[in-house]
Amino acid sequence: MSHMQIFYKLQQPFFDEEYLVYGDPSWDKEYGRAEWANEVIVETIKCPVYPSHQRAGERIGNLVILLPSGKTADFVWTWYSDCLITDRVLRLFEEAKFTGFTVKPVEVKLKDQSGKELIAPPVLWELVVTGKGGEADPRSGIRQIYACPHCGLKVYSSFQDGVIVNEQTWDGSDFFTITGYQFIIVTERVKNFIVEHTLINCVLIPSQNLVWKVLTRPEDLYPG
Repeated sequence: MSHMQIFYKLQQPFFDEEYLVYGDPSWDKEYGRAEWANEVIVETIKCPVYPSHQRAGERIGNLVILLPSGKTADFVWTWYSDCLITDRVLRLFEEAKFTGFTVKPVEVKLKDQSGKELIAPPVLWELVVTGKGGEADPRSGIRQIYACPHCGLKVYSSFQDGVIVNEQTWDGSDFFTITGYQFIIVTERVKNFIVEHTLINCVLIPSQNLVWKVLTRPEDLYPG
């Protein structure tokens, strides 16, 4: 019988959670989260038939952020769950020859408590996942439940039994996403690397152990 790999969701820490594999909930309050600056522009998608389908589309241009303080960890997260890494972490990832990601430069602004902009902000990179995991294993219960023929809106159901990666559709990348969700999923190799290098301000959760915590499920809004 072939060995089933374990995959992990890479995410920001939350102060009110407990992490069994890797991550410290205290990092949430210690490092906080970055805000998008006013310069950030996001396209708006408007459905020609259903006004309720209006939504944010792709971000235009590189990310511009405001850091909550001058204290920067290996990972920086925004309120929109963008994953940012330091120059040091980028070099480490490149030396490890991890696959399935690219980076975009981030313009970083620091402000002190008086609102005055500070000098010499850290160099940060936006981690952009390019690896593909395809559709999740059917045991996860994730399926497409709605598709709008007019604006391209697609809705996927909640996961019922964690997010189980289908190794038949996964492209083998170290960093990847699965169809319907933007979770950053990583391999055991990435997990071991992060743990061994004690990288700060990130969390690793086995994807098959993920629990749906939102009260409303997409299938409740789009029955059928």
